[in-house]
Parts: sequence; C-alpha cells; structure tokens
Amino acid sequence: FLSVILRVAVYYFLTRISFSTGADICKDVMSNVIFRPYLDHKDENTSEVLAGIINKSNTVIYAVIVPILLIMSSVSVLLLFLSVLFLVSASATIAIGFITIALYSLLVYLSNLKLTSNSELIAKNQTLSIKSVQEALGSIRNLIMDGTGNFFHKRFAIADEITRYAQGTNMFIGASPKYIVEGFGIIIIAVLAFNFLESSYSETIIPILGLYALAAQKLLPISQLVYGSVTQIIGARESLIDILNFLKPQK
Repeated sequence: FLSVILRVAVYYFLTRISFSTGADICKDVMSNVIFRPYLDHKDENTSEVLAGIINKSNTVIYAVIVPILLIMSSVSVLLLFLSVLFLVSASATIAIGFITIALYSLLVYLSNLKLTSNSELIAKNQTLSIKSVQEALGSIRNLIMDGTGNFFHKRFAIADEITRYAQGTNMFIGASPKYIVEGFGIIIIAVLAFNFLESSYSETIIPILGLYALAAQKLLPISQLVYGSVTQIIGARESLIDILNFLKPQK
C-alpha cells in the first residue's frame, strides 16, 4: 500500500513539474517575441513564432521534459533494484545489467539517424502547417473569390501528414524493442535452463532461473521506459533547438 502511495505521489509531482516548466517556457518565449525590436519583427516569420509557442512548446513538454523526469525517476528505481540484486548474486546482476545496457544502447545507436531525421521533418512541417492555416485565413476573402482554397488545403494536408507519419514512426521505434528484448530474454533463460540441466548443478536450477526471471520482470519494463524516453528526446531534438533559439536573449 505504501508503494502505491509513493508511486502516485511521484507521478503527481512529475506532472506538476513538467507542465509548470512548460508554462514558464511558453511565457518566456512570448515575452522574448513581443519585446523584440520592431526591425526584428519585420524580418521574422510569424508562422515560426506561432508554431514555436503552440506546437513546439507542447512537443518539448511531452517529448523532452516529461521523458527526462521519467528517466531520472526510473534510473533511481533501477539502481535500487540492482543494488538489492547484487547482494543476492553479484555475477548474475553484472551479467543481466551488461546485457540489458548493451542491447538498448545498440538499439539507440541504430535508431538515432532515423529519429534525428524525423525530428527535422516534424519541426519543419509543424511550421508549414501553421503557415498554411495563417495564410488561408489571412486571405480568406480572395481565397473564396479566386477558388484557390485547394492549394492551401493540399499544402496543409501534406505537411500535417508528414508530421503525423514521422511522429508515428518515432512512437513505433520507441515501443517496438520491448517485444524484441522480451523474446531475447526468453531465449537466454531457455538456453541457461538447458545448460544447467546438462551440468552437475541441475538441483540448483530452480532458484537461479527464478532469480533471472525476477530480474527480467523488474528490469525490462524500467529499461524500456528509459529507452522510450531517450527516443522521444532524440525525436524532439529540432523542436527543442527552435524553442531554445526563441529563448535566447535579444541583443
């Protein structure tokens, strides 16, 4: 019961901190924008400003701030569990920890290029979507009279579709390794069980396999959460860069 209360409290403070930070970011972006010199506004793309305040700030909240806090809380739980497991079996803990870290590190390395590319597509097309809506509404009278609505509709639809597809791809990359790692873990346990049955230590197989199964049950969800959070951060890299550019003090 105490662990349930602790988890709810951690989740509550995590969400409060995340969205309070997001609100501060949006306020600072708005402040930097409206207090810029007039000449800066003349050369500025208002679509980028709107996308930054509305879309990219939300991306930073959900795909950067929240994942970072999740990583911090997950790593603390992971280290605590590994410390307890280390007291039971140091060799098993080192082996399981090394395999888990190596496997997820390899997955991050392999997916980094695609996630970075998607982050650029998302940041670029979020701006283009806002620009299409802004231009269409800004010239709505001429748009109706000239019948050019299809142009803006098509441009918006293409930009939005690219954005959604890239976001979906990032979500798949972040979630799919769970099944790969689970399958890999089952194979390892099966191989270990077979080796123990063939050896002189067959009478100790049950507690050892139980230890490996318990470690996998506790480690894999936490490791997957950390990996998913890392992929979210990489996938939101360009949006974060755009927000940081808005937050730069004006000279």
